[in-house]
Amino acid sequence: MREIKFRAWDKLQNVMRPSFGMFAIPAWTEPMTRPDHVVVMQFTGMKDKHGVEIFEGDILHLRPVPSKRTRDWEQWSTNERKPVVFDGAAFRLDGMNLAELLGWGGYPSHIEPEIVGNIYENPQVVSS
Repeated sequence: MREIKFRAWDKLQNVMRPSFGMFAIPAWTEPMTRPDHVVVMQFTGMKDKHGVEIFEGDILHLRPVPSKRTRDWEQWSTNERKPVVFDGAAFRLDGMNLAELLGWGGYPSHIEPEIVGNIYENPQVVSS
């Protein structure tokens, strides 16, 4: 079972606020002067190749694991960088289920993710 936690982008201060647990309401969220000044992002339960927690809104660079490179995964040998989004009750990367890509639940893992930024602090990092 994955840990449920969040982090937030503060639009007023233009800063990423650190992660917090599901029942911990950080002091910086109260009082909310504007209901839309904080964008909350959920932890995916997964980590990148350096052990850094992957959150919704992170930009991932995926590379094939050299020892497991197969024809089906050649597409991930590019320098594309894609944001993690929550869609259709799953975390996705370019429409593909992130858990499947990273080998959760018995799926074979042929790639290793690396966080290269997030959509708020590094929007220019996303490749089209």
